[in-house]
Amino acid sequence: MYWHPTDPTQSETSPYGLQYLFQNRIVTKFRIINTDQGHRTRIAYGFVKQLNETYPVAGLCEMATIIRVSGAFTVVPSAISMTPTSASPTAAGGPGTVAVATGGSSTPYTATADVPWITVTAPTGGWPTTGDQSISYTVALNAVGSPLRIGHINIPELGLVFTVTQAAG
Repeated sequence: MYWHPTDPTQSETSPYGLQYLFQNRIVTKFRIINTDQGHRTRIAYGFVKQLNETYPVAGLCEMATIIRVSGAFTVVPSAISMTPTSASPTAAGGPGTVAVATGGSSTPYTATADVPWITVTAPTGGWPTTGDQSISYTVALNAVGSPLRIGHINIPELGLVFTVTQAAG
């Protein structure tokens, strides 16, 4: 993980901070979320056994963490999701929304379309956003005689892809 000592989850004084948990050998519940598209999520109880701080690049601190698990992992539904995961607008196009749930992650993310006929309308500004959000988009008219077309709204930081399959014109 990238170490950010002012983050409450990494603070020496927060009862949820890794350093605090390490120093006090507290057994707590840990959640591991894979970075694959399915965001396989597992929980287990354990304690922080070891912390190793390194500075591979100026201004960047990394913290390798070893957690001693004291029970079996349980697979749980992913906290990172989007609802719905796809849309099928008519040839006339129009607006739509998709809800993004980050599962409490503070990872900054940006929603971008991979085709010019889908426009992300909110959040806007080209800057990353954080937390749970509704992503608004507009699908342009698919001209008469044009075939069915497929495009996506990608949120690579969270591993999410929203598929738009627009009817033929």
